[in-house]
Amino acid sequence: MSDIGSQIAATMFKPAPGGYVFREPYRWVFGRARHYLVSEAQRAQIVAVVVPRRPIFSQMMLWTVFCLMVALAGAIVWAYGRHDNPSAGDVVAMVVLAVIQAYAGLLIFRWRQLRRLRPVLAGASSTDERITPADALQALNASGGALSARQLVLTGAVSLVGSSVCAMSFVIFLIMDRSIAWLFLPNAGLFGGLAMVYFRKLMLKLEQAKVE
Repeated sequence: MSDIGSQIAATMFKPAPGGYVFREPYRWVFGRARHYLVSEAQRAQIVAVVVPRRPIFSQMMLWTVFCLMVALAGAIVWAYGRHDNPSAGDVVAMVVLAVIQAYAGLLIFRWRQLRRLRPVLAGASSTDERITPADALQALNASGGALSARQLVLTGAVSLVGSSVCAMSFVIFLIMDRSIAWLFLPNAGLFGGLAMVYFRKLMLKLEQAKVE
């Protein structure tokens, strides 16, 4: 498992007498989640289901899909309204459509995860013990929450891809003379800024390693 995968797994479990406390994925994205007491073998099965084999690639795909959802929402609103310049109502409709698509996608993803976890959790007992955000943060720090040089490179690359996708969407809609293009420009700047932050941290880490 990659370092990032180990860190993700560390936040999902808490050592307890007889095994580990596990918090299942939220069924409705928000709200309360069920907790189970699982054994070492069940923990390994859960990790294999929940933690992606390539976390960075999964993040890259997630942001790419989200950008495509925004583009699709804009295309639907434009096709329905046929306004050369989107009105305030068009902008609100695009935001609502993008949020609905993202929420529906998360529900489908969670449903798939819970379906795959069902055989494992069927043999686990529920518990009143809870994993709080403080517990997850403590476990993340204990697992080495600071990003390694390789993780900084990959995370920076993901942010750069997100910026490129938004920038391409901006250019395409600008060529089409659609005002919706300007909605992608802030996202391109945001992801580009994140990429600069991660690569800056990488340079500092490499310089620190040379000194040591």
